[in-house]
Amino acid sequence: MKKLIRLTTILLSLAIVLNSASCNLKRNRNPNIKPIQFRLVKKGAENIFTQKDPSLDYLEETVLMSEKDISGLISSVDHLGRPAILIHLTDEGTKTFSDITKNSIGRIIAVVHDERVIFSPKIMEHIKDGEIQVSGSFTQNQIDNLVKSMRTDM
Repeated sequence: MKKLIRLTTILLSLAIVLNSASCNLKRNRNPNIKPIQFRLVKKGAENIFTQKDPSLDYLEETVLMSEKDISGLISSVDHLGRPAILIHLTDEGTKTFSDITKNSIGRIIAVVHDERVIFSPKIMEHIKDGEIQVSGSFTQNQIDNLVKSMRTDM
């Protein structure tokens, strides 16, 4: 019985240490950098900026939207059955995204997570509703991991 109690105490201590380390990672993040950002690619850099070279240097400085504008994220599939991310926006995020897409047709918008471009679709039309579906060459596993990772920052 003593061995069981000792083992439980050790496991509980380990869980507390791991949880504390996880919390410290979030606390140590630069508070001036939003973990999720929507930013336009600079005019003139559209031909340089690619998924293979998605440098943040090619993005405009202005963060147009952040995690505060997202109300939910889910793994989904597009109309072709490909894995996709469905991003639900808040009311404020819906209005902001509508304005962005209305005024930026033909431009590329990058979604940045933890200072890395995760996807960068071209704005093809004015999007008025509060749902953004992003699909492409993602595997289901990549989508699931991305959704899980992004949810921790909301």
